[in-house]
Amino acid sequence: MLKIKSYGHVVGTVDAISRTVGLDMGLVLDANTLWMYPSEAMKLARRIERYNIVCLEDPVPKENLNWYILLRQK
Repeated sequence: MLKIKSYGHVVGTVDAISRTVGLDMGLVLDANTLWMYPSEAMKLARRIERYNIVCLEDPVPKENLNWYILLRQK
Protein backbone atom coordinates (compact mmCIF):
# COMPACT_ATOMS: atom_id res chain seq x y z
CA MET A 1 0.00 0.00 0.00
CA LEU A 2 1.20 3.52 -0.79
CA LYS A 3 -0.06 6.72 0.86
CA ILE A 4 -0.29 9.85 -1.28
CA LYS A 5 -0.91 13.40 -0.08
CA SER A 6 -3.46 15.05 -2.36
CA TYR A 7 -2.05 18.39 -3.44
CA GLY A 8 -2.60 19.76 -6.90
CA HIS A 9 -3.50 17.48 -9.79
CA VAL A 10 -5.11 14.53 -8.03
CA VAL A 11 -6.20 12.55 -11.08
CA GLY A 12 -2.91 13.01 -12.91
CA THR A 13 -0.90 12.06 -9.84
CA VAL A 14 -2.95 8.93 -9.15
CA ASP A 15 -2.75 7.95 -12.81
CA ALA A 16 1.03 8.41 -12.99
CA ILE A 17 1.64 6.46 -9.80
CA SER A 18 -0.71 3.67 -10.85
CA ARG A 19 0.99 3.37 -14.24
CA THR A 20 4.36 3.18 -12.49
CA VAL A 21 3.58 0.73 -9.68
CA GLY A 22 0.65 -1.08 -11.27
CA LEU A 23 -2.97 -1.41 -10.24
CA ASP A 24 -2.21 -4.24 -7.80
CA MET A 25 -0.77 -1.78 -5.29
CA GLY A 26 -3.46 -0.13 -3.17
CA LEU A 27 -3.31 3.63 -2.78
CA VAL A 28 -4.32 5.65 0.26
CA LEU A 29 -5.22 9.14 -0.89
CA ASP A 30 -5.00 11.78 1.86
CA ALA A 31 -6.81 14.93 0.77
CA ASN A 32 -6.02 16.78 4.02
CA THR A 33 -9.57 18.22 4.00
CA LEU A 34 -8.71 20.28 0.91
CA TRP A 35 -11.74 19.16 -1.08
CA MET A 36 -13.96 21.79 0.47
CA TYR A 37 -17.40 20.29 -0.20
CA PRO A 38 -18.88 16.80 -0.61
CA SER A 39 -19.82 17.60 -4.21
CA GLU A 40 -16.17 18.32 -5.04
CA ALA A 41 -15.04 15.17 -3.22
CA MET A 42 -17.57 13.05 -5.12
CA LYS A 43 -16.50 14.45 -8.50
CA LEU A 44 -12.87 13.64 -7.79
CA ALA A 45 -13.69 10.25 -6.28
CA ARG A 46 -15.62 9.29 -9.41
CA ARG A 47 -12.68 10.31 -11.59
CA ILE A 48 -10.29 8.04 -9.68
CA GLU A 49 -12.59 5.11 -8.92
CA ARG A 50 -10.99 2.94 -11.62
CA TYR A 51 -7.72 2.96 -9.68
CA ASN A 52 -6.99 0.82 -6.63
CA ILE A 53 -7.87 3.45 -4.00
CA VAL A 54 -8.22 1.57 -0.72
CA CYS A 55 -8.80 4.62 1.46
CA LEU A 56 -9.78 8.22 0.85
CA GLU A 57 -8.55 9.98 3.97
CA ASP A 58 -9.96 13.32 5.18
CA PRO A 59 -11.55 14.49 1.92
CA VAL A 60 -13.57 17.37 3.43
CA PRO A 61 -13.28 19.57 6.55
CA LYS A 62 -13.86 17.61 9.74
CA GLU A 63 -16.09 20.24 11.31
CA ASN A 64 -19.11 18.83 9.50
CA LEU A 65 -19.28 15.13 10.26
CA ASN A 66 -22.58 14.89 8.38
CA TRP A 67 -20.59 15.41 5.20
CA TYR A 68 -18.62 12.25 5.98
CA ILE A 69 -21.86 10.35 6.49
CA LEU A 70 -23.13 11.65 3.13
CA LEU A 71 -19.93 10.66 1.34
CA ARG A 72 -19.98 7.20 2.88
CA GLN A 73 -23.58 6.68 1.75
CA LYS A 74 -22.73 7.66 -1.82
